[in-house]
Amino acid sequence: MSVFRRQPDDEFLSVRFQLEGKQIRRNAGTNNQREAEQFEKKLRRELMRAPRPSPHYKNPQREINDAIEIPLFRDFARVPARNDVGGRVWSDPTGLTAKYAKQPVSYTNHCARARMLVQFEPLANARLDEIDKHLIEQYTEHRSTVHANCAVTINKDLTALKAILERAETWRLIRSMPSMPWQKRNPNTERVGHEITPEEEAIYLAAADEDLADYFRLMLYSSAEPGATAKLAWTDVHFEPTGAFVAGWVFNRCTKNRRRMRELPMSQEMRGVLTKRWLQQGCPKTGWVFPADRNGRSHHTPRESFATAHKRLWYKSATKGPLQIPKFRLYDTRHTFASRLAATGKVDAFQLMDVMGWSSLAMAEVYIKSNRAGKARAIAALDAIRQS
Repeated sequence: MSVFRRQPDDEFLSVRFQLEGKQIRRNAGTNNQREAEQFEKKLRRELMRAPRPSPHYKNPQREINDAIEIPLFRDFARVPARNDVGGRVWSDPTGLTAKYAKQPVSYTNHCARARMLVQFEPLANARLDEIDKHLIEQYTEHRSTVHANCAVTINKDLTALKAILERAETWRLIRSMPSMPWQKRNPNTERVGHEITPEEEAIYLAAADEDLADYFRLMLYSSAEPGATAKLAWTDVHFEPTGAFVAGWVFNRCTKNRRRMRELPMSQEMRGVLTKRWLQQGCPKTGWVFPADRNGRSHHTPRESFATAHKRLWYKSATKGPLQIPKFRLYDTRHTFASRLAATGKVDAFQLMDVMGWSSLAMAEVYIKSNRAGKARAIAALDAIRQS
């Protein structure tokens, strides 16, 4: 492998190798030796799999590009509005609207990110075939001035941009996808989540109304997501003991990934909140735990309503002042639940992943820290098995 730096002051490493008598050179886009070697391996595989055109081969994609007018990014990615179907990337039968028809959260997020993308004039006024890595890097620099040290926010924008340009590539409006300058998160400067302390929990519950307080408790005691909790139906609440679930269980209908739709055992606190609401509503068999019409029959209270009520607690009103605790998101209840569960020292990474509904161990490893006490408990458990 040949990994080198073209100029002594170059920011990134480059790779160079021979393939079928031709010398291939590429910018690896990284300053890490190992990542550059992995980039070379991947590039070799891609070039080996690519079709070999004959000497008289004419690229039909190039002919199409020459035959049609390439739209500007702002026209192609225009987000749908009330009386506007949006640009082609949304309105086409094979566009993003159809792709995310069964994923409303992803659709909403991509729309929001697309609005941010078209606000950057150099990108908005560029033709699709003029968008390259250099222009995308200009956008990331621009966004960094607004969201300093927030790689996650910028990467979400790049994810939406990638989805838009993938449609353009599929429809042969561009020859190939430009590489995305993904940002690396800095754990020392970026916020991962706020762990709610018992003192903050007590102050918050004293200030919240009954519905918001119950909504907050259910998430804090169960690891359920805000959207799934708002849409919780009584048909998914099971008070009777079932096997190891001695206090009952709740079926969580989050659809973010295949593991998020799961059974959640009730804690005593969670059971108390649900029992109180169940009795207040007249012991219903159907309907919603948080009904919008107070009868629990028509529809549930939207997640956005709880989010608005949550944010208002930090604003001064005519009757009370703002909360005197740090601001946090409702989603931070999951972070708090995971932190508290891991702090007990009685769960391993696999158990935590199962309870939280994560699709990999990567998130569990953030909370489960390797320590000498944990290793000692593991060996002691093994000794106990051998002696029994």
